[in-house]
Amino acid sequence: MDVTEARDIANAALAGLTDVPPEDLKLDDDGVCRLVFDGGGNVYVVLDAASADLIVWSPAGIVRPEERATALPTLMQANLFWGGTNGATLALAPDAETVILQRRVPLHGLRSEELSGAIEQTLQDATSFNEALAVSAVLPDEPAASAAERPHHQAIRG
Repeated sequence: MDVTEARDIANAALAGLTDVPPEDLKLDDDGVCRLVFDGGGNVYVVLDAASADLIVWSPAGIVRPEERATALPTLMQANLFWGGTNGATLALAPDAETVILQRRVPLHGLRSEELSGAIEQTLQDATSFNEALAVSAVLPDEPAASAAERPHHQAIRG
């Protein structure tokens, strides 16, 4: 898929998200669309034409330097098989303080409904991480899952 085709697919999916005229909701020249929500959240949709994916990401909190030793293991455990992130990945931005929640959305066959779901899930999860990290460097416990629900965890040998 070439860059023009990838951009067209992404813009068509973005245009289907709302009644806003399509020229107002599209990727900019750098392949980025920033969505600002009334509740204060921002979600970025970024074209990765090389992989034929959109990257949907949002800031998910700040880890202060004095909390890094406590927070990083918790964030990495949330990444484990994407169990604590609803399929997204947590990372630290280059400033080493901002936590980013990101997920890939394949462009092939992309519909507005799928993109909307990825954006909504990213915003919801980033908001939850922001709230948890604002209170402490420890994230809330996720509900305990049975072995049947998480069989891949059993594959890890310590």
